[in-house]
Amino acid sequence: MRFKFSGLPDEFHRAHPRAQALALYMDGYALRVFGKDLFVTDVERTQEEYDAVYHTPNYSGPRPHLPPSRAVDFRTMGELTDSQIKALVDHVNSFWVRSDGRLTALHHTVASGAPHIHVQVVVI
Repeated sequence: MRFKFSGLPDEFHRAHPRAQALALYMDGYALRVFGKDLFVTDVERTQEEYDAVYHTPNYSGPRPHLPPSRAVDFRTMGELTDSQIKALVDHVNSFWVRSDGRLTALHHTVASGAPHIHVQVVVI
């Protein structure tokens, strides 16, 4: 697993253990199946970062990246092909089913950001 900047490994190790386990599982799967080492771009966000991402003061929508983070984002552009993205997302959603009925993995774009795989766990 590779990280976008030097502070991300620390953020990753502060994340909820289920989020860490899922991210490590995905990295191992991508390495075995595609020969690709996943690239982590985001783990934790502050309230101010959420406000900036969504261009909304005091953003109050879902915030799974608030510490301890329940979510991890992976870069896809220049890292994985469309078929690899689909295979990885489908695989995760088949084997890591959330108890709330939502998808565990999404390939999406937030606001004006880059497309990425977002994975999120439910904390019981």
